[in-house]
Amino acid sequence: MYMAYTHTRLDTSNKNIPILELRACNNKYYWLQEEDRDTTALIYYNFGFDDRYNPTDKHISFDNIKGRENGYMYNGYYKVYDAKIWLSRWSVKKRPQAIASDRKSLRIKWAIGLTVALLAIIIPLIVIDKKRSKIESETLCDKLKRLCNPANFLKNYDKEKVDVANEIYQKLLQTNHDDTETLNEVQKIAVEKLKISLIDTSLLNAWKKKVNPKNFMKNYDAEKVTLANDLYSRLSKEDLTYNEFVEIQELAKKL
Repeated sequence: MYMAYTHTRLDTSNKNIPILELRACNNKYYWLQEEDRDTTALIYYNFGFDDRYNPTDKHISFDNIKGRENGYMYNGYYKVYDAKIWLSRWSVKKRPQAIASDRKSLRIKWAIGLTVALLAIIIPLIVIDKKRSKIESETLCDKLKRLCNPANFLKNYDKEKVDVANEIYQKLLQTNHDDTETLNEVQKIAVEKLKISLIDTSLLNAWKKKVNPKNFMKNYDAEKVTLANDLYSRLSKEDLTYNEFVEIQELAKKL
């Protein structure tokens, strides 16, 4: 509840601070309601004067003051205007619909923002996961086609590698996926001359983590520890070949 001396309306011409505060409460979310007014507590206050009358007229005395007539006092030189005010009590009321509407709008904005943020995180993860799954499911022929494409050697141009890659790629297009002998020959040439690795680093690390002997020490199993130790050792070799890697993946299914 607020109290302020007011006219019959909220007039700010007299710079009455309580009234300015009241008017600040009258906005989109709140409105003012005058609860009651005490008209018995009338108070006079000055809100200006008129100096258009000639103060050099000596025969008029300052003591010659007329009473409050028609809202002003006049002594022959100046008119000082007065007004009557009373104590009014105001209450600040909420505008429930506006508040509810903004709350709903804010929730929608937060929901949209949160959704966008989550999508910005989830979508890249989905793309990465799909890419990894695609790489894992590739046949040797598909992997060689991807890694030996001549376009891979054009950015950091190397004429010799482009020629070799072009020859390999053309041969792969004419090779069946189940022609193991030809694919092994191509693989050997690709690794030797193009210096490529058919084993994806992230995939290798994932398998090393999977076959780590530590995984089988809690619920101890001697046979699994032996197999895991052998597979982990082979995966850690610097000269690990793709065929060995595929073989290790098959053996790891026994763990």
